[in-house]
Amino acid sequence: MSALITAVSGGQLVEQVGSYAGLACMLGLAVMALLYFSQAREVRRLREWAGREPERAAELAQRVQADPQRRVVAQPMQPTTPAAQQQATAALYASVGATPPGAVAPAVPPAGSLARPAATPAAGLLPAPGAVAPPAVPG
Repeated sequence: MSALITAVSGGQLVEQVGSYAGLACMLGLAVMALLYFSQAREVRRLREWAGREPERAAELAQRVQADPQRRVVAQPMQPTTPAAQQQATAALYASVGATPPGAVAPAVPPAGSLARPAATPAAGLLPAPGAVAPPAVPG
């Protein structure tokens, strides 16, 4: 009799496990179907994209060919007179905040300038122009 009770309880266990396994299989089948249709849609999109390759290549070639035509090459301005050339040089140096060579530097920097004042020979920071350094004394 105990064998009959064990068989009946074993059958109930198989029925319970079987119903859970069936439910899990149904959920897995639904996920697999969803993935299958998603992949089919993606493959169709990639095939259409690959079919347009010749059109894209022609468009790219056209853009590459038209690109040099759109570029503008800047030519430097050539002053015709020495006065115009000096004026252009002074404007160039003024745009970067420097003094042209041969010009006298202003004694006072412009307002708002962040430039440091130049060191003077009297301050002992730089030797005077034309001064000779004293000979080194062996120590």
